[in-house]
Amino acid sequence: MEKIAVFPIPNCVAFPGNSMPLHVFEPRYRQMVDYCVNHGVALGVCHVEKVLQKAKPDQTVAEALNSNQATYKPVPILTAGQVEIIETFPDGRLLIEISLNQRFQLVEQLQTLPFFIYSANRYDDVTPSPELIDKGDIAKSKVLHRLQALAAQVPELSQLLASPEWQSKTPDQLSYELFQFIQLDSGIMQAILEERSAEQRLLSLLDVLNKITAR
Repeated sequence: MEKIAVFPIPNCVAFPGNSMPLHVFEPRYRQMVDYCVNHGVALGVCHVEKVLQKAKPDQTVAEALNSNQATYKPVPILTAGQVEIIETFPDGRLLIEISLNQRFQLVEQLQTLPFFIYSANRYDDVTPSPELIDKGDIAKSKVLHRLQALAAQVPELSQLLASPEWQSKTPDQLSYELFQFIQLDSGIMQAILEERSAEQRLLSLLDVLNKITAR
């Protein structure tokens, strides 16, 4: 079991294998970033289940920088990683980058104020059988083929997907890293994040892609 700090953001679903830049302005979350950096604690970014406390309406920028905003209950499955402060602005805002590398399942809330800290277990895939590995490779090929068809009018993306770098990614890598440039409904993305195999994540994504009409 590990200790992680949790940053709930509505409609934000983060996947392993990606990095996430964020501007942080609320006092509690600036404290959270400092805590994570100084203590080597992973920072988890996640979608939310519900609003626990609403933000005050009609705040000025100065007020927002000096007061906490809405408080949310985090979803139980999320992705976390080490955080780096890229820049500190004169008004106190932080530009950070989180290197997301591991899914976790929240177990127990250890701290509420000024920011959330949870104990969490790693949330890993089931150990793949040879048959599941083969199915993952098939699902990978189908997803790449469908994405290239949809991206036919976007040369940069089409070329990226056809590149050796992306063609050689494992199904596991692809099932996460595609979300660098694919944005779906947050509920759908959260369901994909919670799948326990690369094959199932790719098949769930393929189901969505097959409903999209190429332009």
